[in-house]
Amino acid sequence: MKALHSLIGAIAVLATAAGLAGAQEEPQPEPTAPRARARIHEPGTGLKEGVTPRQLRAGGRGQFEGGGFGPAVLLRQRDFLNLSDEQVAQLEQLESAVRADQDEAREVFRERQDQLRAAWRADVPDPELIRQKTADLLQVRQQVELTRVETAAKAKALLSNEQLGKVRGFQEGMRRGGRMSGDRAGHGMHRGSRSAPARMRANRRY
Repeated sequence: MKALHSLIGAIAVLATAAGLAGAQEEPQPEPTAPRARARIHEPGTGLKEGVTPRQLRAGGRGQFEGGGFGPAVLLRQRDFLNLSDEQVAQLEQLESAVRADQDEAREVFRERQDQLRAAWRADVPDPELIRQKTADLLQVRQQVELTRVETAAKAKALLSNEQLGKVRGFQEGMRRGGRMSGDRAGHGMHRGSRSAPARMRANRRY
């Protein structure tokens, strides 16, 4: 009987050892290589495909004054600002003109963008050529920003003192970085709806 128990114990030990050896010899998965980036842009361009008029702005909305007076923004608030038919017509004319300018600028921007990329892709890049092509590209962005600011100034000049006060209320709310209740934002806001500053942030186009 003792011999039988010893035999069974030996078999169990051998089976356990074999299992451990098999686990140690099991091949480990190869480390996953980092995923390559889909596209590498030429150094110094900082540009992407599919440029939109919004991307042509030189420094974003916060760099210059007047962003809250863009005609598209004011038109979206026509009821809250109680814009007259004449004001709406003039703002629509400004919006149409600035959009046409932006569409034209976008085509010029893409053309100059391609020229800059070609200069970078040369086997021996010409620093002076790259500098000039970069300056040409930035000139388009600057012109779009100047047009945006000029248009905002024209749109602001169309508003009455009461309407200007409402817009300043929008801007003050955005500067505080929070939402204003309907009572604080102005008359005509319904309880539970987005505040005027929140609507302005959602609707700003330049």
